[in-house]
Amino acid sequence: MARIVLTPAHFETFAKDGFVIVENVLDQAEIEAARSRVEPLFSGTFETGLYPDEWNWKAGKDRPDVTRQICNGWKSDRTIARIALREDIGEACATLRGWPGRGSLRDPARLAGRPHEPGQRHLETAGDQAARFPSGRQLSEVDRPAAADD
Repeated sequence: MARIVLTPAHFETFAKDGFVIVENVLDQAEIEAARSRVEPLFSGTFETGLYPDEWNWKAGKDRPDVTRQICNGWKSDRTIARIALREDIGEACATLRGWPGRGSLRDPARLAGRPHEPGQRHLETAGDQAARFPSGRQLSEVDRPAAADD
């Protein structure tokens, strides 16, 4: 497992967009393991016996054309937990947010599935709204470390 290295471009993108894509954080085995847990979770099979904090799509109950979402699915599945609670992921998230700790963040620990067909409805999430810190600052106002060559 490689340590996540954040570049000045990552901080700029995060400050502008409120999220950042970091390539190659998961290896192919981790990706396949996580994919194998999606259907069981949305079917209500919770390996740990604990329900996730939010479970916004249930087979046989909800429309098939909306985005599926589970928040904090790591509580319900050990495979998802091994990924979502990785120290390097928590450290990268805390660094991007300017936090001194390495704790895992609540909203990014989401498992979501998009509708399969173009034009299908999506589930609005907190990320669709302007995200703010408890202090009221917007994500674009996040303090970030200076670039190495600053």
